[in-house]
Formats: sequence, C-alpha cells, structure tokens
Amino acid sequence: MGNTCYMNSAIQCLSNVLELTCYFLSGKFVEYISKSESLSKGTLSKHFCKILLDLWKNDVKSIKINKFKKYFELLNDQV
Repeated sequence: MGNTCYMNSAIQCLSNVLELTCYFLSGKFVEYISKSESLSKGTLSKHFCKILLDLWKNDVKSIKINKFKKYFELLNDQV
C-alpha cells in the first residue's frame, strides 16, 4: 500500500492524544462536519473514528486502513 508505515505511526501517535481520541469516540465530531460541497463530507473523519474504535477494542487483531488511505489520497494531492 506504499508509505503505510508512516501513516500507521501517525495514526498511533494521534490515537494516544487522549482528548482527540475521546472527542472522536464520543461522536461529537459529526456535528462539525461541513454539509457544504466538500469532497469528503466527513468521510475521512468517519474512517478515522472507525480506526480509533478498532484500535481501542481488545478483540481486534488487525485493522484495515485502505478506505482511510483512499480518502486521504483524494484530499491530498501530494500523496
């Protein structure tokens, strides 16, 4: 998947910022998603939340980040 080790490291770092993780896991981020003509309409945030949910579950052995990576690439032309 190319450069996923860097993305994995960044996601792990972000997931250990307690305030950020609590914010996403609480679902409060949804009310701040722009309803305008945004490309993702919160898709990246929703996939990030799903990753956080999976990271903090004890029964998940591996996490697929392909959807998150796909939307990240759509929003960032430097990838």
